[in-house]
Amino acid sequence: MYIFREQDIKVDFIPPQFEFCDERISKGDVEYDALVLLLNNNKSGWVSSFVSYAPIQVYYSPAFSVNILNSNVVVSYKTDNGFPQFVKEIQHDLGSVCAKYS
Repeated sequence: MYIFREQDIKVDFIPPQFEFCDERISKGDVEYDALVLLLNNNKSGWVSSFVSYAPIQVYYSPAFSVNILNSNVVVSYKTDNGFPQFVKEIQHDLGSVCAKYS
């Protein structure tokens, strides 16, 4: 089935800033740059997911969001067909969760 095959995420949809831990982060901020590097280094191998994941470590913008769940990374972004969601297991060393999600 098409939805279970591995696919690439659209890294060119990554916004110029995210809301993270109640702050805006953008290029030049350690958290933003680390997240963009992680996504760019892991463009392929994502699987569509229809599971609802609890927010753990969320990088949010209205058109693109990333939820870090230990080694699982969940990406969702706006397309002409809605907000598809993709998941991939990735080893990373992004920071700890925000206090508001713990």
